[in-house]
Amino acid sequence: MPLTPSLRLTGKPCTTYSYTVRDTLTISLPGKTKRLVERAASESGLTTSEYVRQAIFHELWRQATLDSRRRAVPAARSRGVFTDEDVFRLIS
Repeated sequence: MPLTPSLRLTGKPCTTYSYTVRDTLTISLPGKTKRLVERAASESGLTTSEYVRQAIFHELWRQATLDSRRRAVPAARSRGVFTDEDVFRLIS
């Protein structure tokens, strides 16, 4: 459990306990891709690690959304729901 020194309002040091558990994933990238990621991270004001974490999260979210749509659309169509207006009519 890492200890992080910080200052209270009194200016006296205190200790903060961090309970964040992380695993490490090592990937290899071609040099050009690595430079592009580093540049994009820098331009975003993020560390390279945070930039990659966010990119992975957004891709996983996108995939989950597409999967939900793949499952929901056929079920909705079989019930006569084709447009936003159909959805609005059902929930109003």
